[in-house]
Amino acid sequence: PKFNKINNNNLVLEEFGNAMKTAASVFCFSAAILFANDVQPSMAADYGSMSQEQTAVAEAWRLVDNSFIDRTFNDQNWFKLRQDNVKRKYKSMDDARGSITTMVGSLGDKYTRYLSPSKYQSLVDAATGNLCGVGVEISTNKDGRIIASDVEPNSPAQLAGIQPKDIFYEADGSRFDSLSTPDDVALNLRGAEGSR
Repeated sequence: PKFNKINNNNLVLEEFGNAMKTAASVFCFSAAILFANDVQPSMAADYGSMSQEQTAVAEAWRLVDNSFIDRTFNDQNWFKLRQDNVKRKYKSMDDARGSITTMVGSLGDKYTRYLSPSKYQSLVDAATGNLCGVGVEISTNKDGRIIASDVEPNSPAQLAGIQPKDIFYEADGSRFDSLSTPDDVALNLRGAEGSR
């Protein structure tokens, strides 16, 4: 691939193979549609009889089905996979997202994957550069809890008393547990400059 410099030291990919374009568009388009909490289906008359979780799974399948280049879908029965996943009764949207992750992962394509809403938002925020943090690096400790691994001197985080190895239990009204990810915490710590 050939890269050209554009404003603000960003790089733009000038030449990109068709397979990569399609894979990237499936990833980005799927992410944009799937990560909304209220999935609004655009097709299929029977969506009205499905739960919100089943609709999310069906919509994820449809997006990949419409755009994925390998029409063998990694040598699997893609239609049966849809049928099995859509028929399932999900206890929560997290269960449905787990099925979507497994379904998309079964394609064996490193450029096609499902991102959770918080991971997707974090990716968008990082790519656009519109948000600022509070001066804390976030990671996970050995118990799976989200911690401040580093705090910038004279940052809003340090001024608020956050110290390295502090555990994040709550931020901006959202509570965190051992199932939370660093991206979940980061979403609550980022904002427009001066807002946090």
